[in-house]
Amino acid sequence: MPIGTANNIARAVGITDEIDELIPKLRFAKPRRLNVGIVKGPWGKLKFFEAVGFGIIAEAISHSGTRPPRALRIDIGREELQSFVRTSEARRYEVVIDGESFVGDFLLVEVMNLGLTGPALPISISATPDDGLLDVVFLSAKDRLAMNRWLETPDDKPAPVTVRRGREVKLSWKHGHARIDSLIYLPPDNPTPIKAKLQKRSLHVLVP
Repeated sequence: MPIGTANNIARAVGITDEIDELIPKLRFAKPRRLNVGIVKGPWGKLKFFEAVGFGIIAEAISHSGTRPPRALRIDIGREELQSFVRTSEARRYEVVIDGESFVGDFLLVEVMNLGLTGPALPISISATPDDGLLDVVFLSAKDRLAMNRWLETPDDKPAPVTVRRGREVKLSWKHGHARIDSLIYLPPDNPTPIKAKLQKRSLHVLVP
């Protein structure tokens, strides 16, 4: 049921109706698969639906204060994220995707199950919730200005990010906050290995 603010999971599987319009249609709904991610780290083993993230989205969530009125939350969330894009320091990450290593200084690394993340941002247009793959999204420091321009009208064109796809993602978490969906974790005292993949069994979601 899309009863949140951004409703990224519902949007990703094709549910866009308001609740009062959606409920009468449920008896005609068809099932659609929704992959479920599993991430191992200092928190143990947790499931995720949207993303495991490091960098500016995790930092923005960690610094969010009193929640604004629902109608304004997405716009305000995007504005706050622009501030972090402007001021945050790029950090060095080495990410291994299905055995292939990607190293660089990034403002953001998001291991995504869906194409939508944060305040309803379509940051990976190739991601679908039933394709059996994770999309790893990188935002380089050199694309800082382009990202801020994109955040003004993110539905008009693809995000200025690099995307790589795979079944298993590993990295060493050294600095900055991490997020698992909307849960935030403080930076580790020492470099910590992170491993993400999709579990074998998917959920089935009714989509009118």
